[in-house]
Amino acid sequence: MELRLDPVVPMLIRGKDGRPRFNRGYRCPYKGMTLDEYYGEERAAQIRRNMKANWHKPGRKHHKGSNYNKPCVAIRDGRIVARFPNIMQASSLTGINYSHLCKAVKRNITSRNGWRWFYEAESWKWAELIIK
Repeated sequence: MELRLDPVVPMLIRGKDGRPRFNRGYRCPYKGMTLDEYYGEERAAQIRRNMKANWHKPGRKHHKGSNYNKPCVAIRDGRIVARFPNIMQASSLTGINYSHLCKAVKRNITSRNGWRWFYEAESWKWAELIIK
């Protein structure tokens, strides 16, 4: 008779720095599967519809922080082209990825369409660019 024990998956261990690490070294058996493969076509289509409907709801706060909810302005050729209530709405209306817009605002870089993006509250950065 042979004794066989199932391997124990550690749910929470501590790293070298003392911070907790969840499931370190454990690979999820569903990794690499698409929604269709895991849930089936009907349920996967329903999940995609729900994700699409809930992603850009007004008033929804982004999980990365409050920087996405600050008002921003776009400037091109010395004029304010547009003002948006937050970066999420700016990305949905202009078609530019929101992470690229956030980087453009923070690092003061020009986006692909030639617009320069700034937070509206930081007027000392963009006031001198406007031609009166």
